[in-house]
Amino acid sequence: MGGRDIKLKGMGDGMARLHVIFHGDCDGVSAAAQVVMKFRRRRIELKVSKPNRLHIEASQVPDNATLIVVDIALNGHNHREVFKEFDRIVRGGGAVYYIDHHRVPEGVDLSLMPATQVYHREGYSASQLVNEFLGLSSEPKALMLAYYGAYADYLERNEYMERVEHMVDRRNLVFEAALLSTAMEVASLDEKIIAVRDLG
Repeated sequence: MGGRDIKLKGMGDGMARLHVIFHGDCDGVSAAAQVVMKFRRRRIELKVSKPNRLHIEASQVPDNATLIVVDIALNGHNHREVFKEFDRIVRGGGAVYYIDHHRVPEGVDLSLMPATQVYHREGYSASQLVNEFLGLSSEPKALMLAYYGAYADYLERNEYMERVEHMVDRRNLVFEAALLSTAMEVASLDEKIIAVRDLG
């Protein structure tokens, strides 16, 4: 998973509003926090969502905004509404980036998603994919966030996690991941947003 310095379409203007819609578990919070870390000089609007509400949250994003969706699976029942909202944003001059690791429901074709870019891979956590997509693999704090999300989602080690463990004591990583995961299970939506901002 090599890093790169990515410049997202629609992020060249310092006044551009960035909208991030994320799942409220440890992986989603860890993924969204890395987006905040990468674009800390931008005005960022954060929303917690889940598959059956993604189209509702996306409908509140202005046409010309940049939207990054992390760790939210597509729902076979409302994916057409989600695609419709993404299409509206892109056609309005905005940009949509969809980063996820969940299995795609039967009957849903990711290649038809009207997004600026789709970054999807099963077998990794969303926080790992965000780390790779945004080129944050040389940032220790971002790597730790990616580890937290991976640990909370899988509770098993993969090659990516083993690389992070060579840099930071595994006991600390596991302890912090467990704390964050437990906290996000009981946190309110507002507390999840605060956590993203604090961690980013």
